[in-house]
Amino acid sequence: MIDRFVALSQPLTIALLAWMAFGTQSSRAESTSPQSEAEKKGLYEASADPSSLSPPQGPFDSLPVNRLPRPPFAEQLAASDRKVAPLALTVVSSGKVSAALGTAEWLASKELPRPGCDTESTGVAPADGAVGAFDPPCGRDLNAQVAGHLHIATLYSGGRAIGLYGTDYSRAIRVYTGAVESRRTRAADGMSMPADDEVKLLKLEDWTAFSFEDWMLTGLEKKADLPFTEQGVHWAAFRDGILYVGHGHRTYAKSSGGKNAFLSALDVKSGKLLWQSKPLVANAANFVILGDVIISGYGFTAEKDFLYQINRHTGAVLDRTPLPTGPETIVIRGDQLIVKAYSSEHVWRITTK
Repeated sequence: MIDRFVALSQPLTIALLAWMAFGTQSSRAESTSPQSEAEKKGLYEASADPSSLSPPQGPFDSLPVNRLPRPPFAEQLAASDRKVAPLALTVVSSGKVSAALGTAEWLASKELPRPGCDTESTGVAPADGAVGAFDPPCGRDLNAQVAGHLHIATLYSGGRAIGLYGTDYSRAIRVYTGAVESRRTRAADGMSMPADDEVKLLKLEDWTAFSFEDWMLTGLEKKADLPFTEQGVHWAAFRDGILYVGHGHRTYAKSSGGKNAFLSALDVKSGKLLWQSKPLVANAANFVILGDVIISGYGFTAEKDFLYQINRHTGAVLDRTPLPTGPETIVIRGDQLIVKAYSSEHVWRITTK
């Protein structure tokens, strides 16, 4: 078994700096500094200085990387015979929240799971007290670094782990994804097993790595706004052999000619681009997949704020719901869709049309 499996590295104390600054109206602000306070209070808050990272090591160092070709930076839909209707959303509640409330605090106050811990399809359970803590979701991470790229987050989706890596913590330039052989399981009483009892192994032959280097610049960027207009991946999910990624930059859309905040679908084996959505649909910290529909959100200073429903088979926009402030975090709990925005929160009951 040793020649087939490689053990993952020990947990990191570094967690995801908030892509919330990318999609929040906190970052809407006048400053585009990558170290703004808004960026420090997102889904997975920072707890250590990058200089404290251990040297590059781990199973991914020898994994070949598929450098993806430049995308169209425009809507490029896929054909599909499947008929997909938007979800019907019935308002349950809507109210104000403090703009200073961090996402981790908000999740804890609502007893909501962290996005990225796909317990239903993977059996992964977050560590005890994970909500509001300074750890990546669902326990242990992958390599601390790969070829100079820092580990930003480990997500779990559709039975796979997804590692996000970047040259800094503002956005991911590389994405590693593959099956995890064993995961944290729940004891009979429903509580998480102790961290010491968790062993995660991966089969490298099942993993793929993608570089998004050629997805960073559209060619329409304003010189004065560089490097804040460099685009990268901020969230990813997996279903049925397809890797879905949200990518863009964290400042005004006009700074890159309106070419920002896309959703894209990639064949996980070949890296082929299956579709790319219209721009300005996905700068919230995360998106969620519910059946045939991707729920994402976009908003920024002096720009309109919407919750979007995207056909996950074609990339087409099915519906959009206006919001009073920019969407930050999207969570599904039972039949409810719960969204934290910059200074508001919203709950809908979900039914199919």
